Amino acid sequence: MEIIFSGTGYSSSINVKSFSAARNIQILQSAKDVIYNCNKNRNEDKSPLRDFPYNQDNFDWIEKISEEYKVRGKKLLIIADSKEIGQIKALSAYSKFHSISLKAKSLEQTAEQAGKFTAENPQSGIIFIPAAASDSAPALLEKISNLDSQIFVFSESISDDIKNLESKKIVLKKMRIFSPLGLPGLLAGEFMQLDIGQLLSGARKIDSFLGREAPQKNPAAIFASVIYHSRPEKNGLKFGYSENSLHGICEMCKALMGNNLTRNAGNPLTFSFGIGETEQSDIRLVIDELSEYKLGMLIYFLQTASTMLKEFSNL
Repeated sequence: MEIIFSGTGYSSSINVKSFSAARNIQILQSAKDVIYNCNKNRNEDKSPLRDFPYNQDNFDWIEKISEEYKVRGKKLLIIADSKEIGQIKALSAYSKFHSISLKAKSLEQTAEQAGKFTAENPQSGIIFIPAAASDSAPALLEKISNLDSQIFVFSESISDDIKNLESKKIVLKKMRIFSPLGLPGLLAGEFMQLDIGQLLSGARKIDSFLGREAPQKNPAAIFASVIYHSRPEKNGLKFGYSENSLHGICEMCKALMGNNLTRNAGNPLTFSFGIGETEQSDIRLVIDELSEYKLGMLIYFLQTASTMLKEFSNL
């Protein structure tokens, strides 16, 4: 089965090939309820990931911050859990960033490594995404606050101890939920000189395909159905469809966009992953060109599919 992202700009589309809805009617049957529940949750504002491409406040804030702090083209360090770092790497096909995983380093090691980074890259930027209930976040922020770097802190819950450290040099911003198309991801995109307007436009373009109620006409529902019913945990596919599904699916995005960039420049980008014992059961994601618009399409598709995968497990 192939899922192909093709076309240019507003004429872009997504098509599923080598998949017979008639022969797979059984696995698509439960997808009707999944689509219904996902659309219902969205209408009730319980699925913020689906609405990120339309959040004008986020876009305006990023544009304002980018202009005020002149972040485009500057070196970037991201301090966060590995799952957030992995998702932002989905944006790094054009430009790379440095990162420190909070779980892999102690507070002292993180501060020391951040100090080395800023010493080598003066006037750089740091995006800090602490865990919502992290007791060590204020202490780490205080340690890195004297570095030669602008610091942007994003969290679902900002404690009073962190608020007390806010300054011209330390910008705090509350986020509802993490996404490469949300505030931290878009700001990272500005550092990497991406056209975030095109990124969000691509996501909006594909949205109309992913809310279709008929499973056989909904590419994300087909994708999620095939993966869910393939029992991937028994076929060597490391792809969780519960709370870690978004992380896993963005790791795929990173592999597709990043690893294929240098050796396939100018050619369609293809990423295959097996869900069965033979190549015939592989799923292939194919993008006809590397652009911010197509990257936005891909990330939004994968995010929506991951939401559907989680919903399958709730049926």
